[in-house]
Amino acid sequence: MHELRETPEAQRARLNKTPQGKALLELLDAFPTKRALAAELGSSAEYVSRCIREGALSKSGAILADKRGLATKEWLRPDVSDWSSIPPGLPIGVKPSRDGVAQVLLCDLAKHFGSVKAFCKAAGVTVATFHDWNTRNRVSASGMLKLVALKGLNRELRARIKAAVDAG
Repeated sequence: MHELRETPEAQRARLNKTPQGKALLELLDAFPTKRALAAELGSSAEYVSRCIREGALSKSGAILADKRGLATKEWLRPDVSDWSSIPPGLPIGVKPSRDGVAQVLLCDLAKHFGSVKAFCKAAGVTVATFHDWNTRNRVSASGMLKLVALKGLNRELRARIKAAVDAG
């Protein structure tokens, strides 16, 4: 069963119940759209929407807003007393590194076949599987078997796949 969507009025009323919710509303009101706020934070509109759903800017979002001069982190998150610990995960706006051995190999294989979709078709895997391998910087054992069985690879790619299997 689908949850009913919160109206903008109900959303404002909910956020106005907490100091961090009020601060988030004031920050949102300073920008024409959620996307504009997200751009100023160096994040996505989805991140801003998640913060609205959760009722506060995340700790890392408050730190970033403070660094960018949008508002002080203490004003945005009066409920946080310890600002010394770094929140888990990547800070907002930071692109993940894609320079792991498996990630570089997967990128080169996609280039060799012309696209991620073409590589996935040749390897017999889904695009979601490709992205899972890429995100984790690890190709599963069954995936390595599929890479070994690929046809039409040059010597250099074949050697890199063999090295990955041997390392693995």
